[in-house]
Amino acid sequence: MTTLNNIKDYLKYLLKSHNLHGVHSPFIYDLNVNVLNQRVAGTELSNVNKYRNTLQHQKDFIDVEDLGRGSHQLRNRKRLISAIYATASCNKRMGEVLFQLIHHYDYKNILELGTCLGVGTAYIESALRDEVNAQITTIEGSSSLHDFTQTIFHSVFKENKVHFVCGNFDSVLQQVVSNIAPIDLVLIDGNHTYAATIHYFNILVSHLNHTSVLIFDDIYWSSEMKRAWQEIKLHPEVTCTVDLFRWGLVFFRKEMQKEHFTLRFDGFLQAHIG
Repeated sequence: MTTLNNIKDYLKYLLKSHNLHGVHSPFIYDLNVNVLNQRVAGTELSNVNKYRNTLQHQKDFIDVEDLGRGSHQLRNRKRLISAIYATASCNKRMGEVLFQLIHHYDYKNILELGTCLGVGTAYIESALRDEVNAQITTIEGSSSLHDFTQTIFHSVFKENKVHFVCGNFDSVLQQVVSNIAPIDLVLIDGNHTYAATIHYFNILVSHLNHTSVLIFDDIYWSSEMKRAWQEIKLHPEVTCTVDLFRWGLVFFRKEMQKEHFTLRFDGFLQAHIG
């Protein structure tokens, strides 16, 4: 996120965003206190840190099929694994937010669109490691990334709940969600185009429950993503959205009046530049 437009968007976000003192909704206050501003103990993330270290020191190259609008920084199809880790993986602060969302709201059925190197998947698995009935499904469009990540993930997380799926989202998403619905949390980090984002949203929205959350990554990534985010906020099923700049959270809780929040939180600078 280094373009002039991104900088302008970030400055607007800083001007609009609130911390704890600017929030009056009980639900959003709870989200702010117990998720966004609640850090995760290092002991809870020991396997995540081990997994990160393994990826960081990978010297191999991998041939990546990019099925959508992918990295601004990695243009070549043949990519160094450690470079993918450095530029395209879930950063530490947002990984903690993901962990706490799952933990605090007792989410057990998780779907991830865009496995990449499985760093986000590692936070999900760690949050659910003691949940016997949890279900984690992650979809990756690139067969080479899918194969590499599945192998290395199992080498660190010896016993895990993750079901790895390989396929173009457009081809496999409908069948996957039909098989695992209702879904508690979906992390969407894939094809960053307006049409694809809205298409995935429209498929997912009918396979959720009352307390579900959708997480859209990189909502300011491009004009298309910004347009998609604004349209999602207006959808009649959506009752609450939270703009964290890096991520957009979408809730469907019927007891809430429709509201849109822009929040900053402890470590938010780390979340946006990490």
